[in-house]
Amino acid sequence: MINVVIADDHCLFRDGLKSLLLSDKDLGIVILGEAQNGQEALSLIEEKAPDIAVVDISMPILNGIEVIKSVNEKELATKIVILTMHNDQKQLKLCLKLGAYGYVLKDNAFEELKHAIQNITNGKKYITPSLIFETIDLYEDEVSILTNREKEILVLIAKGLSSRKIAQLLYISIKTVETHRTKIMKKLDVHKTSELVRYAINMGLTK
Repeated sequence: MINVVIADDHCLFRDGLKSLLLSDKDLGIVILGEAQNGQEALSLIEEKAPDIAVVDISMPILNGIEVIKSVNEKELATKIVILTMHNDQKQLKLCLKLGAYGYVLKDNAFEELKHAIQNITNGKKYITPSLIFETIDLYEDEVSILTNREKEILVLIAKGLSSRKIAQLLYISIKTVETHRTKIMKKLDVHKTSELVRYAINMGLTK
């Protein structure tokens, strides 16, 4: 079974998603609850601990991005699938950087959502296909601003190595490692090590 929470401020759209997901018996989805705003969504995620939360990005009180941030900060295991009306590449990149596992345009939601949940359940991510190549270009543009040494250190950070261990491996001082870390975070506009790790994973740098 795959336990799911649905969050959208439009009741008819929620009902449509719920009917869609429950219609596929092979998928084995159980709807644990529905929310009409981001605060309700977060409360449901904390209370029910679903495997997946399908979250509209434009909601009252807390929007979808704020829900992802809160789930990340609270280190909750629920994986977020973002739904949105807008083909916004910066928004997509931000959601992935914050830890979203899926990003689906609402126009395609009824065709793609089941595929998204299947992919995520199997340990993969899902992005609306029409957005994938543009997303790759965005990440490649960002990575290109890092020096080779910074990329090397980013990969080691993502693999969980401490600054001391990185310094030993690269024959540099711990202070130099920390200086590189600070520069990397500034260039990529991230503020926590966990965000750096997710960034490196999204870019495939840890393979």
